[in-house]
Amino acid sequence: MTTTIPLFFAVDDRYAPYLAVTLTSIIQNSDPQQQYEAIILHDHLSTPHQQRLAALATDNVHVRIVQMSAAFAQRMANDHSQLRCDYHTLTIFFRLFIADMFPEYHKGIYLDADLVVTTDVARLYRLDLQGNYLGGCMDTYLADSPVTVAYVEDAVGVPMQSYINSGVLLMDLDALRACNLGDRFLALLQQYDFDTIAPDQDYINAMVHDHILRLDQTWNTMPTLPTMNQDLARPHVIHFNLFAKPWHYDHVMYADFFWQYVPDSGYADEVALAKRNYTQDDVATDDANAEALVDKATVLVASPDNFKRTAARGVQVRL
Repeated sequence: MTTTIPLFFAVDDRYAPYLAVTLTSIIQNSDPQQQYEAIILHDHLSTPHQQRLAALATDNVHVRIVQMSAAFAQRMANDHSQLRCDYHTLTIFFRLFIADMFPEYHKGIYLDADLVVTTDVARLYRLDLQGNYLGGCMDTYLADSPVTVAYVEDAVGVPMQSYINSGVLLMDLDALRACNLGDRFLALLQQYDFDTIAPDQDYINAMVHDHILRLDQTWNTMPTLPTMNQDLARPHVIHFNLFAKPWHYDHVMYADFFWQYVPDSGYADEVALAKRNYTQDDVATDDANAEALVDKATVLVASPDNFKRTAARGVQVRL
């Protein structure tokens, strides 16, 4: 019997067109003999977008759309009813609850909605995690700046070479349930509510660091690096992380791979319109946000209440 490969996503109306491109890339590179289930978690995704995304399904790539609040309501019942964080705060961290929300799966893949897959995603699923809870690739965007490297090492408290980007995760869901990741995270959030520059990603790295397998960078190649990017001929996953969006900018590395899948996504007009309508004010906002990220990283390195300093005081942060 063929195992169905679960692929988890989260999306809102704004990112529905780009998720459609991601799904198209997965479908066109899938093995017809393999079954896949794209599980789209959402909060307030409009009915027309739900219908258009569901229409992408094929005989072997199924699309399941799950209202996130319903899944979270079940997960947060009883023990966590008094959490000081509201529901919308917790949805930022939903990746940490996938194992609990979907107990029917033993293993799975999480993917961001700003990427394309150029090979059969089953190849990623079948990688041996070697006893680790998660597999991921180094965040090469943060690795390209001394300020953000300092943040990773002196605020999150892990070596830059083993700090992973959470946009592509291979997950041992059984192991994550067994170690009570969701409950352990909620306990830290309730007591410390760490300030971060990448909320779920920083918690994942701070907590799970000792149980993460570093994957080959071809599984999460980011076209944002003038000094570190290898300009691979054909990365397996191209992740247009943060500001390097081909639907906003010209001359983004690997953009041709993205545009290859746009015509069959059902959103070609919307994606083209987004590119045409991206203004100089939007560019200025991106620049300001990039500067703000660096400024915040600097502040958090000096904070007495970051992950690293809190762990140094004897608090158990890592699993």
